[in-house]
Amino acid sequence: MKKTNLIMRIVPLAVFAAIVVYLGVYIVRAVDDPFSTATATLYTVYDSVETRGIVVREEECIIYPGGMVSISADDGSRVAVGGEIAAVYSSEEDLRKAERAAFLASQAEYLDALAAGREADNPIDYEAKIKSLVRQLRGQLEARSATQASDTALELKTLAFNTGSNTSIEDQLADLNRELESIGNPSSLRLTTIYAGRSGIFQSAVDGWESLRPEDVAGLTVSQTEALIKETRAVPDSAVGKLIYGEKWYFLTLVDEKEVSSYDKGDYISISFGHWMPDEVRMKIESKSDPVDGRITLWLSCTRSLSDASVLRVQTADIIRSSYDGIRVPRRALHTDGKEDFVYVLTGLQAERKTVTILLDAGDFYIIRSETGRVDAVHAGDTIIVTGKGLYDGKVVK
Repeated sequence: MKKTNLIMRIVPLAVFAAIVVYLGVYIVRAVDDPFSTATATLYTVYDSVETRGIVVREEECIIYPGGMVSISADDGSRVAVGGEIAAVYSSEEDLRKAERAAFLASQAEYLDALAAGREADNPIDYEAKIKSLVRQLRGQLEARSATQASDTALELKTLAFNTGSNTSIEDQLADLNRELESIGNPSSLRLTTIYAGRSGIFQSAVDGWESLRPEDVAGLTVSQTEALIKETRAVPDSAVGKLIYGEKWYFLTLVDEKEVSSYDKGDYISISFGHWMPDEVRMKIESKSDPVDGRITLWLSCTRSLSDASVLRVQTADIIRSSYDGIRVPRRALHTDGKEDFVYVLTGLQAERKTVTILLDAGDFYIIRSETGRVDAVHAGDTIIVTGKGLYDGKVVK
């Protein structure tokens, strides 16, 4: 005879029934008393227009045909007149030897410093230093800063040696020096050295636009600007990198005339280049072309943030006409009595009415003025009542 377990059948049905009842009660309560809140937060909204253009600078492409090139200068750094940009080697083997010699020399120098100061240091400090270097190395790797990451990795590796005895450091130094002697003089391995003829900011990335000069594009018409932005250029062969000269850089772009009708030549305008340059850049309007089909060429200049702008070229940007800073309030939270606008803030267990001044209607929400000097104003961090039944000033909200 087949056996059945009555309890095993009843329990799942009972659980399912309980869930259905719970959901039903929850839905009825939500409909009967749709109470919800939101935290008042500081917020910024930009009134901007997107545009596309090209960054122009005075640049020089550094060409060296033949040989194995090892770049010495850091990207985004300023190289002085006569400063070393790169070393050239006749073979890959010589290049590897020179890089190994430089690594060993740096390691030996650091170990010397550690050995000299070890007795005065507290061993507990080494753990903190190692942790700090690990965090630093992680940030450099995320930022793709290869040169800085290499230096930090070397410091981290050599610091680890100092957790042992003085003898282990001395043995390590002896091994390093023996290997350095076997390599010989690193300078003798070089075929030549590339130096900077002028002071400038170095960038290893080359895009073929280095020959485009500011004087070549100032005063272009709408059609000429459009053709230039669509143009593609080949990277020169045997390019080592480039030097960017001077302090001024430019942005040439096309924009609807009506979007910048309130700006004239000589005015300053804020530009955002997105994640490439997180901070807004104030640029001067050098010229505005005659309109064609409602569009104009805008020629902008800037004398700040040249190092950051060195990575930009054909670029999408936002022209920021104005910005609104205030407190974000959900649209459904705003009330009006015909004379003033207000919201209800949850204070303790009571709804408190607070008048507000609307700065911007952003669709799903409003930006209201942040009035820190007024006690009865809405402040960042307040709990705003978005929805609630029968709200009034002083109502107890359970």
